[in-house]
Amino acid sequence: MMFFRRRYLLMAIAMLAAAYTGAALKPTRSLADAGTKIDFETLIPKQFGGWRMDQAASPGIVDPQISAELNEIYSQTLMRTYTNVQGKRIMLSIAYGDNQNRKLQVHRPEVCYAAQGYNVSAMSRQVLKLDNATIPVMQMVAQQGARVEPVTYWVLIGNKVVRGNLAVSRIDHLRQSR
Repeated sequence: MMFFRRRYLLMAIAMLAAAYTGAALKPTRSLADAGTKIDFETLIPKQFGGWRMDQAASPGIVDPQISAELNEIYSQTLMRTYTNVQGKRIMLSIAYGDNQNRKLQVHRPEVCYAAQGYNVSAMSRQVLKLDNATIPVMQMVAQQGARVEPVTYWVLIGNKVVRGNLAVSRIDHLRQSR
């Protein structure tokens, strides 16, 4: 009987030591706090090439509940619509979250559009080619009534582009080409 008591006592001590070690080694400083703070409003140009920001365009989020959820999840968002001289329009949406966890996760466009009543189709993996780099992206088409929105997106985690649950690409070369 004494052997079992000693064994249980040793197991309890080991469990307490593991719990203490886990708590002591838990990071207290966020990786996001270590870097330079970026303000999307000043970083993203209001015009580029033949495109100019449309001051009259409204942000693309229709549902106020979804808008409130996004404000809770993301530290910073930017939504702009640009037009060119031919009257073509392009929408830009950037969302940054400095605290991603199980409760506050990245919201992928195919889920958000569907939650707002859009029919999402034509999901495909593509590559966006820039002057000095390529970015693996996802493309889809979202449609609600007569409104059709082709969407291209990618998710950046640290210095990695994530376009699927397992597909990750390093983008260190993008930083060098700026």
